[in-house]
Amino acid sequence: MRITIKIAYGGIAAALCSVMLIITGYTAAGQYAAAFFAGIIILCTSYITGRNYAVYAFVVSVFLSFILCTNRQGILLYGLLLGYYPTVRGMFKNIKPLLLKYLLKILIAAASGLIYVLLYFFVFGYTIKWIDTVDFIWISLLTSGYVIVFFIYDRVLDFFEKRYRKKIFFILERIIKNNNKN
Repeated sequence: MRITIKIAYGGIAAALCSVMLIITGYTAAGQYAAAFFAGIIILCTSYITGRNYAVYAFVVSVFLSFILCTNRQGILLYGLLLGYYPTVRGMFKNIKPLLLKYLLKILIAAASGLIYVLLYFFVFGYTIKWIDTVDFIWISLLTSGYVIVFFIYDRVLDFFEKRYRKKIFFILERIIKNNNKN
């Protein structure tokens, strides 16, 4: 695939991800669902154009979303978990000891979850009505919940990846090859 086509596809993916993240501000459930679908777009971009162009699309979509979107929580969720993980998850497939693979995933999820919780409460100043004070116990519980969401997301990405590789990828590949011939 030519570089210009990869750049164009990455730009389209970044625009779609930005639109999905703008949607996060309209409904409470959309905050999670739209960020999830933006992550799926990044996953598809990493398969078609490669990891580097998917990272570019991710960075551009986060930057545009911080400018255009009012929902910072949805952007944080996408930026710290749902967006970057589809680009780096391919590196975990080469790790042979299963225990080491899951330990690294837990460490990445806990680190990004801790950063998410700290940014959410202390930088952006958000509050949760039923939490009076944010202390170590609440930060630990929220980070643990984040790790659980991370593993659910990982399972869903595995499911989608299998379906994507079996059916959708070959259809898109044929369309791209036919357009390159013309």
